[in-house]
Amino acid sequence: MHAAGEPGNARSERRAGQGAPALCARIARGMSRPMRAVLALVLVLLAAPLARAHVVVLPAESQAGGWERYTVLVPTEKASPTVRVEVRLPKGMDVVAVEAKPGWEGRYEPFPIGAARVEWKGGRIPNGEFVSFEFLAWNPASPGDLRWQATQWYEDGSNDRWGAAATDDHHAARTTLKPGKGPRGGLHRHGPTEPATR
Repeated sequence: MHAAGEPGNARSERRAGQGAPALCARIARGMSRPMRAVLALVLVLLAAPLARAHVVVLPAESQAGGWERYTVLVPTEKASPTVRVEVRLPKGMDVVAVEAKPGWEGRYEPFPIGAARVEWKGGRIPNGEFVSFEFLAWNPASPGDLRWQATQWYEDGSNDRWGAAATDDHHAARTTLKPGKGPRGGLHRHGPTEPATR
């Protein structure tokens, strides 16, 4: 069964990943020993970020005070499928819109202040596959590092936490905000969002 919303993409990515080691082995056979050592080092360096943060938020760099299109990559590395993911937003970030992913219910919860979050639930990501989720947001005004705290829930009721409340091997993904280079076109910033009244 494919991941909801991406019937072909998730399986294609999984198969591509399985074929990568074999492809690298074929390439390495035609290399000298020093070049094979260089290839091995490159593969280790590329694999390290995923080992440190399984829920990944991209891009790794953005502009302070500007808007950004963020992508949350959610792979399932357990036998039980992922059914919900939540990302806590850094202080000072203002979300404009959350992606409407087919098969998933996405939402932005701006309150309470200091604990704003985006989440997607209702879909299903089987083991060995991943789904990407996106949201548009205005970055905090000051340069610095954003740390993304995330929680991933599985169909069997268990969960994994990435970031502050997590274990040592569940490090948070990071985005570095660099000083702004002037206004970025495409979006207009409005006043703060007020809670809905019923």
